[in-house]
Amino acid sequence: MPGALHHLGVMGWVEPAPLLVNIAPALLYLAVTNGRFARRLPGRRAGSARQKVAFLAALACIYLSFGGPLDVLADGYLYSAHMVQHLLESFVAAPLLLVGTPAWLLRPLLRWHPTRVLLTAGTRPLVAQAAFTVVMALVIMPPVYAWIETDAIVHFAYHALLLVTALGYWWAIVSPVPEQPAAHPGLAMLYCTIISLPMIGLFAPILLDTRPYYPFYDHVPRVFGLTQVADQQLGAAIMLVGMHLPTGIAFRTSFRRWTQTDKVGEIDPVPNIGDGRGFRRETSGARPGYRTSGGPVGMSSYGDDQCPEGLSPIVLHSDGPSPGTSGLPPTAIPGA
Repeated sequence: MPGALHHLGVMGWVEPAPLLVNIAPALLYLAVTNGRFARRLPGRRAGSARQKVAFLAALACIYLSFGGPLDVLADGYLYSAHMVQHLLESFVAAPLLLVGTPAWLLRPLLRWHPTRVLLTAGTRPLVAQAAFTVVMALVIMPPVYAWIETDAIVHFAYHALLLVTALGYWWAIVSPVPEQPAAHPGLAMLYCTIISLPMIGLFAPILLDTRPYYPFYDHVPRVFGLTQVADQQLGAAIMLVGMHLPTGIAFRTSFRRWTQTDKVGEIDPVPNIGDGRGFRRETSGARPGYRTSGGPVGMSSYGDDQCPEGLSPIVLHSDGPSPGTSGLPPTAIPGA
């Protein structure tokens, strides 16, 4: 361990307060998504093992961002450690939180008009990406960065804002609720591609700069043999390279959704760009879907436990059009 860090001790490295803050929501999540307990609550269903693993992994990433050895190094020693925090928080924890959250857990936000309007506006792809980029750009300004690092309240508020805007950014790709569906796969692929452009504009100048960029680090102890310039270049490289792994996974997943239409149905080749999302209609096989009374069949890639309130589960067939359906496949409503 570098000599500059000997004074921290075990508790200084572990930071028990952030650890307890993350354990509490983990226990609450497991309680409300447990099969026996969840079924006692109206409209609730047990969370899947995949959802539970994703949510708990997200909380682990958040702890690493706000507490533990990484936070110790980021707060007073290394700019590169701070960028690892941002990477974990924005590109790992945020999508995992959405994947791990059951739809019924978020529906109360859609019932209240102010939060529904805010959620609808904030998760539009262009709005979400702009908000995320602006928040990320704040740390590029040395005076703002120093303020974030020296004021505990501002530091916490910034990281909370970064997580919220990252959730909005990822919502267009991995939306957990059918009422606010994910984007058309083609748009999602484009979305994953263009997010790198503003990040390159933000961090490339730091990567290429051969002079100290942040005065905050002028007088901090140097650790691990990294000079101030090497540390800031490493941090910029971590952001520029690291963000492409999760966005690349999202791009590949969207591409597979788009190319496997012969197995799971037909995706409208002309997405609904007006609302930034898309429209999905099943035309082959027998797949579960949802529709409103007399309305078109929409985003049917959700499980039965995610059936929106007021919608009816249906099964779609491709045996040919029925009279009066204008070429749409007939539907059979179970239990009807």
